[in-house]
Amino acid sequence: MKNERSFVLKFFLLFVVLGMLTLPLFHPIEAALSDGNATGANFNPFAVDSAVKKNWRKTKGGKEYRPGIGRKLVYDVYSGASNDPLKRSWTITKANKGRGSESFLQFYGWSVIEGRQHHNRDNQATYIVAVNQRTNQEVIVKAEMTNLNAGKDMEFGKTSATGPINNLCGSSVRNVSSDVCNMEYKWVGFKAWLPLDELFPDPDKEEDWILYIVKNVDGHIVYDELIMPFAFDRLDFLNGELSLDSGEDTNKLVMNAENVIRRAVPRGVNPSENRKYFVQGQTYQRVNQDESTGVAVWYGVRSPHDGNAVRWTSSSYWTFGGTTATLSYRLKKIDVIIRHIDADTGKILGTEKEKVILNHEFAAKPKGSGFFKDKDGNPYVASPTNQSFKGIIKKEITIDFTYRRSLPDPSENYEEKGTTDGQADGIAYWELRRNDRSRASDVAVSNQFSITGEHYAVRNPKHHIDFAGRFIEQKNPIQGVAAGSLVKGDTYQYGFSYEYTNFYRDNYVCIEQQGKDCFKWQFKDRTPVWELGKTFAIMDTFTMNHRQGDTLKLSTLEEALKQKLLVGQEDRWNGATKLSRKDFFEQWRKSPDSNYQSEHVLKTQSAIPVSVGGLIYEVSLPSGLHLTPSFHPMKYELSSGSFFPPDVDDSLKKDYMNTTAYTEYKYMFPLQQNVMTDKGRSENTRSFSMDYVGDFFFMGKHTGYIVGYPYADAAKEAILVNKESPSFSMVTIEGITKLLLNFERETGYRLVDDVLYTDTDSKDNREKLQRYQLPVSPDSILHPGQQYRNHIVLSNLGLSDATFRFDQTFQFERYLFGSGADDAWIIEQVDSRVPVNPEEVHTVIIKYDDLKRIAQEEGKRPKERIHQFRLLDRAFKDKISDLYH
Repeated sequence: MKNERSFVLKFFLLFVVLGMLTLPLFHPIEAALSDGNATGANFNPFAVDSAVKKNWRKTKGGKEYRPGIGRKLVYDVYSGASNDPLKRSWTITKANKGRGSESFLQFYGWSVIEGRQHHNRDNQATYIVAVNQRTNQEVIVKAEMTNLNAGKDMEFGKTSATGPINNLCGSSVRNVSSDVCNMEYKWVGFKAWLPLDELFPDPDKEEDWILYIVKNVDGHIVYDELIMPFAFDRLDFLNGELSLDSGEDTNKLVMNAENVIRRAVPRGVNPSENRKYFVQGQTYQRVNQDESTGVAVWYGVRSPHDGNAVRWTSSSYWTFGGTTATLSYRLKKIDVIIRHIDADTGKILGTEKEKVILNHEFAAKPKGSGFFKDKDGNPYVASPTNQSFKGIIKKEITIDFTYRRSLPDPSENYEEKGTTDGQADGIAYWELRRNDRSRASDVAVSNQFSITGEHYAVRNPKHHIDFAGRFIEQKNPIQGVAAGSLVKGDTYQYGFSYEYTNFYRDNYVCIEQQGKDCFKWQFKDRTPVWELGKTFAIMDTFTMNHRQGDTLKLSTLEEALKQKLLVGQEDRWNGATKLSRKDFFEQWRKSPDSNYQSEHVLKTQSAIPVSVGGLIYEVSLPSGLHLTPSFHPMKYELSSGSFFPPDVDDSLKKDYMNTTAYTEYKYMFPLQQNVMTDKGRSENTRSFSMDYVGDFFFMGKHTGYIVGYPYADAAKEAILVNKESPSFSMVTIEGITKLLLNFERETGYRLVDDVLYTDTDSKDNREKLQRYQLPVSPDSILHPGQQYRNHIVLSNLGLSDATFRFDQTFQFERYLFGSGADDAWIIEQVDSRVPVNPEEVHTVIIKYDDLKRIAQEEGKRPKERIHQFRLLDRAFKDKISDLYH
């Protein structure tokens, strides 16, 4: 046992000697930093190394990082709660730091990069960066270093509050946790110098600057948002106040480390509290803070682990809640009290409080006559009359203005018996009007009122309108007109007013006067009391949402006919009340005899009427002009239109190639209204019947060859020159002639065929000649069982000159001609598919020599076919009639 104790003693002595020999090797070696040593009399906050200005944002730090990576930036800003001169609250000071005398904002704190390396006077610097929240301008300044040593605050395994630091790291050690070894943190205090004149150059402009803290230790630069778990009291500056805070949730602190002891008192070392830890990542409520001793601020939080008792630990273990600290400048307003005093009695008539920006000029003057009155209603006037105040507001002040009573005019007013309030009857309206049938409709407006009130006297009756960019005001009723397209969607305001009085007065004159205020009166005469007069006024506004020139694209004609187009509005007034606002429309519906269909399902490639059939047009207008004999809603040429089929017969493609603005369609058949028959009136509605015609299509009965006659254009020309449309016989002659000429020109053969529907002038024949014949050529794009659309456009409709666009669908079940494989309606074949009766059999005798001649003639026949299957020379049978019997 003795030997063991001797051995232990010798080993301990050897350890102490070795420790003494090696101790100097672990002392920090102080390395100079270009921005370090910010402690002397020549300290300049603007002397910031260019590398810091350029790179300060590169490495983000904070308490949430572990010490082993050199990014755990720990800091505090002192609230000034202690008497320590290096922990003062923020303040404003004037100083010359190389740019002349200027104002600086100073606040104190400390900062370290925990575990990075030893901190000393010459190897570190702290910076504050202010970033303008509006412009993103950056201002970076170096903080003045203060002699605060945080070594004991940051020491791991501390056994005393003031003794040497345990387990000191070597000078070359970098990026270690304090449980490996402890760093020294000397001269880590700072005093910030923010140049206020640069941050807030305009004393009348409010600004916000977000603050960041940057730490440079031996060239290793780390930054973090500056967050403070408290708010400074405001400071007066220029014309306002400065504030510095981190917004809301600053009382919420998050534990950022593990195994942090919950201390009952700040900086406590009670061994019994060991192993009582805060929970890492948990948020606690701050209730107190202590910065009386040491460097790090200790925060007391409500601990749910200890029955909500207050428990403490150093700020280095807390991640602050709230947002990045914002330095804000807000204008300060000073109270200016204005008192209004009766000069004779000293009675205060009224008091006002104005908010005026500090150091700003303020001007005030007394209230006008009548603002204050005595118990009898007599007005007070400022006395003397030249009172005013103008000056720079430095503090709260009281301004007094004095007044005296002005005696009233003793004139007596009498109300005329049997009078009424202001009243007027009238009508105002707007409407589409066809003033010139050679162009689009105008918008006409009217404003007409008459006075119906009973008064002692009336003056200045005025009608006014604000219409088409002009304001007109006059005594008499107003009529106005403008092009419909120019005022479409605009407002039309109308109004009527007049002045009236129902009183007369016994007048007195003033015989003792001060300015306009009188102290003694004498009777003069009796006159109407216009002072008690009133103005009667009515006014309202229309929005002229007519559809003049609009194109309405709808699915079918039936949908188009559901449209009611607004063509006018009317307001009626009685007395002072608007009785109603009535809308007036134009609309269309199918004639009772209309056979138009929006959908055709055909058995085969037959025909579809081009015309949309008969329509009934109905209209009413506020002016009643639609009921006059001369009324006509349409342009001279009436309405026109277009029928766009998906495909047409080859013989029609040249004549009916689409040249309209609707370029999405290849072919077009023109339409023209040719009927506008007055159907009379029903109550307030005028009706007209209308119909459309299209071109006539003449077709050979056997060949199916077809041509078009421009009947729609002929009908339009007849309307414009006020003559009859071409007669059926004339159209038939010209159509057949064109059919014969075109056939011979295209084929080289004379057409031998009958022309359909030309035998007599009848409604049925005319309708059949105005049909769209579906092309039967095998090259057509139309096929059985598929739906196609004819697109129809009707233009220049009604007073609105509107355009309706809609579709008509069709499909057919079978080809008209074809083979059995085509599932055709008519099948071309050699042999009959039905039995032939004996009486139906005829004998044709052809001599042998004639048979050779027939064969020779057959060889001369053309190989071309109409629609690729119909023969061109239908006269062949007649040509060889002498060769068979």
